[in-house]
Amino acid sequence: MTKSQNYRLYCLTNMYLSSLQKGLQTAHVVGELALNSTDDLFTEWAEKDKTVIVLNGGNSASLEAFEEFLSTSECVWPWAAFREDEQSLNGAITAVGVIVPESVYKNTSEDVVDMVLASKLQALDLAV
Repeated sequence: MTKSQNYRLYCLTNMYLSSLQKGLQTAHVVGELALNSTDDLFTEWAEKDKTVIVLNGGNSASLEAFEEFLSTSECVWPWAAFREDEQSLNGAITAVGVIVPESVYKNTSEDVVDMVLASKLQALDLAV
């Protein structure tokens, strides 16, 4: 019998948002993941784990860079970004989230992309 993995959603939020807004933007990312997830990993996370870690993702440029990494690397984990509409914040990116297994957040994976992702996540502080 194989041991089921534990998963976490790491959500990087814009540093200029209030604590309440960071939580709301994280909820938007969860919604995007639910709409766009094409595999069962999101469902497994949502049914079993539900652990969310909200991180200080820096400014818009930092969030854009993280989104670029996720979209251009061979990252296999479900991820989503959220942007406000043009009328609210001129389309600004406010949050990027990725669901990862224990092997990533404990940095035990031997996959190069997973190691880079783990390093990026571990370098960030919790959002406050």
